[in-house]
Amino acid sequence: MELTDKLLDIADRLSVDKKYRFAEQLNGAALSISNNLAAGSGSVSNKEFAHYLNIAHRSAFENANILVVLERIKYILT
Repeated sequence: MELTDKLLDIADRLSVDKKYRFAEQLNGAALSISNNLAAGSGSVSNKEFAHYLNIAHRSAFENANILVVLERIKYILT
C-alpha cells in the first residue's frame, strides 16, 4: 500500500502539470498492484493465488517502466 500511495502521489503531481496520459497510466498500474494482491488474497487455491501475484508482479514492472520514461524525459527527478 505504501508503494501504491507513493505512485499515486506522483500521478497527482503529473495531473497538476497537465501530464494527464502519464498520470492515467501510472494510476492504473499502481492500483493494479494492490488490487491484484487483494484479489489474490481471497483465492481458494494456490494456483489462483499465484495467478494474481503474477499480475501484480507484472504491474510492478509496468510502473517501473513508466517511472524510467518519466525520468528520461525529465518529468520527474530521482
